[in-house]
Amino acid sequence: MRYWTLAVSIVVILGTLLVPSILLSATRTISVVPARLEVDGRRIYDKSWALLIGINRYKDSSIPRLNYAANDARSIKATLIKQGFKPEHIIHLLNENATKRAIERALTSTLKRRTEKNDRLFVFFAGHGVTDPLPAGGDEGYLLPYDTERKDLAFTALSMRRFKQMTDRIRAKHILLAADACYSGFALSRSAGPSKITTRYLNLITNSRTVQVLTAGRKGQPVTEDGGHGVFTKHLLSAFKGFGDTNEDGIITAMELGAFLHPRVARDSDGKQEVQFGHLSGEGQFVFFIPDEGGEVERLRRELNNAHSLIASR
Repeated sequence: MRYWTLAVSIVVILGTLLVPSILLSATRTISVVPARLEVDGRRIYDKSWALLIGINRYKDSSIPRLNYAANDARSIKATLIKQGFKPEHIIHLLNENATKRAIERALTSTLKRRTEKNDRLFVFFAGHGVTDPLPAGGDEGYLLPYDTERKDLAFTALSMRRFKQMTDRIRAKHILLAADACYSGFALSRSAGPSKITTRYLNLITNSRTVQVLTAGRKGQPVTEDGGHGVFTKHLLSAFKGFGDTNEDGIITAMELGAFLHPRVARDSDGKQEVQFGHLSGEGQFVFFIPDEGGEVERLRRELNNAHSLIASR
């Protein structure tokens, strides 16, 4: 009888901690070990890399100043470390250090040389973005490094066409650009994933190469800042804490992240920003794992499994 009481107590504790997805193996379609980035014993990623850029002020004084872009990049760094990114694998470029040359060197030299085919690369940009019309029709989207000259975007800004060219040369199988900036001028394919991710689907999307993009808004939409962060970054940080895991399966795909951010950024920017998300290339999915801080979830899982074993042995 006491074994049954122990099992019931542990279930109650788990429910109180709001982690219903790990109560019993029958309630989950996949078995993920976040600390080791594994599924079914296969390591999804070997190494995790990041390039984080935050620019409050620009060399060209005609480009409006931002208040919290650098703070956004710092906060993302702290969150990624909790996600398992090693500090030595994170490149941090703030304000005057975030020149076009420095960004391109990080992508075309440092990360190109150091990444391997089973790695992931997260690129975060907080700053200004603009869209420039092309003479033949269509638009070109740009991220603005610190030394951008507003009158010479083609030479001094970072176009999405150039970004795709650089990422095509990086060996990492999954690359995600999350930009707290508003611009357009690139073609994204969008797809809807399943409501619950099965082992088969997870293996498929994590084996396939992809370059994905999340941006805070479309052409001509102003970046909104609130409470020490850009609105986009505020909700991105919230998603990484676990709120973005809307189907409670322990992981957040880039598409799931985009679906989480879209309505919240629109609401908190009073409809001034519409998040864009999709694939620049490939069919895979960048995956984030909900961290088990302090090992509490794993400890409770072991206790529950032990209780079940004791019951079965009686």
